[in-house]
Amino acid sequence: MTTTTITGDTWDVYFNDRRYRNLLGDFEDLITETKSLIRQGYKTDVIKNKMDNKALSLQSKFKELGQILLDEHEEKIVEIQQKEKESSYENPQVEMLKRQDIEAKVNLIDAEELFNLVYNANPKTTNVYELNIYKKAIESRLTEDENVRLKPYFDVLVEKVIYPYRNNEEYQKLEYNYNVLRQFGLQNNGQPVIKHSDGDIEIINIQSKYNEVFRNA
Repeated sequence: MTTTTITGDTWDVYFNDRRYRNLLGDFEDLITETKSLIRQGYKTDVIKNKMDNKALSLQSKFKELGQILLDEHEEKIVEIQQKEKESSYENPQVEMLKRQDIEAKVNLIDAEELFNLVYNANPKTTNVYELNIYKKAIESRLTEDENVRLKPYFDVLVEKVIYPYRNNEEYQKLEYNYNVLRQFGLQNNGQPVIKHSDGDIEIINIQSKYNEVFRNA
């Protein structure tokens, strides 16, 4: 499998999303408004009566967005998988003739030519049916030593033919971001991540930050 190093900040999947940035703005507004009410001299119970539900609602909104982001990434991943795996057999008759041709070719060539044919096979023009023909021929006609030498190359060919999307850079980035979303678990805890001006990352508990305003008043 081809491995690609994903560049950029791990958390960009959140920070690059406008909806997420808007919710962070709502969080800042929540804290600012609460501090303002305290400075104006309102009693704590009056402020809490006005602001508690806003804090709870905001946490729920982060959870909802976390799930939406997961669903959107999963949908795009599946879309690429299906697109890459779609059959390009526009003409069944031509495809049937092609299959017969490759079967005849494999039956006619000697073991050395078979080895070279599989070794040099292009995954972009090889289909699953051809893989199966190659596999059967390898098992029945090549020596154990030839099998051992060819196996790493054949395994790579199988990987690229059956899972072509794994070499797709867009797919790799989506899969990486999906894993960040799933493992961070915003959809479960509603605790957003923020980036400070110095670049430091902080995971915040909305309720704790909200209550902290009263403790520091």
